Amino acid sequence: MKIDVEFDSTEQTSKLTFYEAEFSKKRDYAMAIAIVRIFSNDFGLEPELGAKNIEGLVEKTQELDKSQFTFLINDEGIEVDI
Repeated sequence: MKIDVEFDSTEQTSKLTFYEAEFSKKRDYAMAIAIVRIFSNDFGLEPELGAKNIEGLVEKTQELDKSQFTFLINDEGIEVDI
């Protein structure tokens, strides 16, 4: 799975960009969840994230005719941008 990872040291924010085209198998969804959890743990967060959440993001990304969705993770929480 190809993703883009950025860390802004001044804002103390991780940005994880996932590409809709990379999701073709169930394990891709599980891998995305694991990656988000790893970065979330750095900020003391424990996201309640399941395969259905990621599937919904992929579907919404397709509906909006976009190619990617992004998780922004910091001390205040997690945001998703499509």
